[in-house]
Amino acid sequence: FERWAEGERARLARAHSVALESLATAASARRDWPGAVTWWRRLAATDPLSSRYTAGLMRALAAVGDRAAALRLAAVHAALVRQELDAVPDPAVLALEAQLRAGAGLGDDAGRPAA
Repeated sequence: FERWAEGERARLARAHSVALESLATAASARRDWPGAVTWWRRLAATDPLSSRYTAGLMRALAAVGDRAAALRLAAVHAALVRQELDAVPDPAVLALEAQLRAGAGLGDDAGRPAA
């Protein structure tokens, strides 16, 4: 029973993440930035080590004008990756952070997550 229950938990968690990412991506594509922030934030909470989720949330935060929150998120993500995985943060997240620090706009791809 325990193995079955764990398998079901894992299956439902994956389905939940897929649904949240679909909602986040759709909101970003519509340029519904407040909605995108909501969905990316919920998704990033499910896996704070995911660079894709972090970058998606950073882009959405920047798009609503909250660059400071996007930069704080980048710092927290980098610290978590270093602490939990003893690894360097994803170069795409680091590049996005540098772009935001430089004050550069994110262009038309503001809501697209990092590859």
